[in-house]
Amino acid sequence: MTANWTAFVTAEPDLAGIVEKRFGSYTHHILATLRKDGSPAPAAWRCGS
Repeated sequence: MTANWTAFVTAEPDLAGIVEKRFGSYTHHILATLRKDGSPAPAAWRCGS
């Protein structure tokens, strides 16, 4: 499945608002997805200046 932010906001506006607030409040973020074997695949991001 592929989606973009606009599609996500349309589908889940409440969650999108929470995410936008969180990303606007902090510079550093760690997000993770799960690999097929169930282990985490973390990614560290720095947002903003």
